[in-house]
Amino acid sequence: MCVVGSCFKAPSCSLFASQAASDLVLAMPLVNMFRGDTFTEKKAAFCATCPTVLKNLAKQYKGPFFLGDNPYYCDLAVYHYLSLIKLIEPSLLADFPKADVLMAAVEALPGVSDYLANRPEPVDIGVAPKLVPK
Repeated sequence: MCVVGSCFKAPSCSLFASQAASDLVLAMPLVNMFRGDTFTEKKAAFCATCPTVLKNLAKQYKGPFFLGDNPYYCDLAVYHYLSLIKLIEPSLLADFPKADVLMAAVEALPGVSDYLANRPEPVDIGVAPKLVPK
C-alpha cells in the first residue's frame, strides 16, 4: 500500500486509482443494482467504453502490481473493478492481458485471500442482484 518512504509513487498510484474509479464506476451498479432492460442498456454502454480503459491501464501496468514489485492502494482499486468486470463480461479482460497476473498478486496479499474466501457472492446479476453468504 502507499506507505511513508515510498510517497514518490503516490501520484502514479492516485492516477491509476482515479482512472479506474472514474472510467469503470458503472461496474458497481451493473453488478449490484440494475435489472432487466436498464441492465441491458447500461451493460452495452459499459462494454463499449471498457476496452479502451483497459487497454490504457494495460499500457501502464508494470507487474506483478501496477507500479512494479510492491502493492499500493491503486492495486486494490483496479482489482475491485477487474473483479466486477469478470462478473459482468469476462471477455472484456482480453483488453488487459495481464489482468489475471495482477488479480492473483492482489489475492495473495495477507488478509485479502481470507477476506475473499469469506465474502458474500453476488448472484442473479441483471435479474435480481443480491449477495449470498458463503
